[in-house]
Amino acid sequence: MLRWTARARSATDTFSLTSAGVTNAALGATPTFVQFLGAAGVNVTGGSAPSIVSASDGTNSFTAGAGYMDVTGGAGADGYDFTASSGFLSVEDFSAAKGDTLNVASSLQAGMQTLTDGNNTLLMFSNGGLIDLHGVTAAPTIHWT
Repeated sequence: MLRWTARARSATDTFSLTSAGVTNAALGATPTFVQFLGAAGVNVTGGSAPSIVSASDGTNSFTAGAGYMDVTGGAGADGYDFTASSGFLSVEDFSAAKGDTLNVASSLQAGMQTLTDGNNTLLMFSNGGLIDLHGVTAAPTIHWT
């Protein structure tokens, strides 16, 4: 059974469900909170407004938009994508041990700086973009795309 909840959704958010039970979501220009429960997987693309997204199950993909995006990926292996136009991605449960991957635009590689405080890792890019990995004590392997 698939269930999602959303608050403060706008007409610019779109959701679709595939026959395989995967939900595709594109977030828009209004702040959004969305929670996916029992999905086979989700593919979420952030918008220009702040968003909080969580998924309880499945193998998921999250692409940061121009706005702030706070993500909890769930139990499966998740992919986190950060493009040259992404703003801020905060990941609550990144785990390379469970198969999570971090994919970053290769154009951001030269200007990247890493800061760790013993509990979290912050990746800063010359375009002003940021990735905050909660509970990650050293920078993970980055897949440059």
